[in-house]
Amino acid sequence: MRIFALALVLLSLCFGGIQTAQAEDGFLRPIIRVEPASVDFGYVPLFAVASQYVMIYNDGDMPLLIDNVKTKLPFLDGISSPVMIPGHSQRRLLVGFAPQTPTHSTGVATIISNAANYPLFNIQLEGWGEE
Repeated sequence: MRIFALALVLLSLCFGGIQTAQAEDGFLRPIIRVEPASVDFGYVPLFAVASQYVMIYNDGDMPLLIDNVKTKLPFLDGISSPVMIPGHSQRRLLVGFAPQTPTHSTGVATIISNAANYPLFNIQLEGWGEE
């Protein structure tokens, strides 16, 4: 598995699939960082909503443009797209869990942006619906 992953990285480098963080004018392109990168909502009563904030950081010089955040039920996101985060700034993102069945649920909130390092950033989500 590691050999396969290494081969994919090498192929991407050979064919220019990975962008550098340095722009032509010397400024750093948008660099996304999200903390925490995973959210465990714990046990949540059925048909209730639990929510938590994650922080989206732009560690680059140029603006980070969040085009969209995608989730699937029972998970929710609370952002109006598009959103611009200036260089060396941050913004909170509200994510939620609204269970409708008494089961363990896992999913992701995918942040779609112009980040040089992760144009698609997945926040891991999980929670339990309880009666």
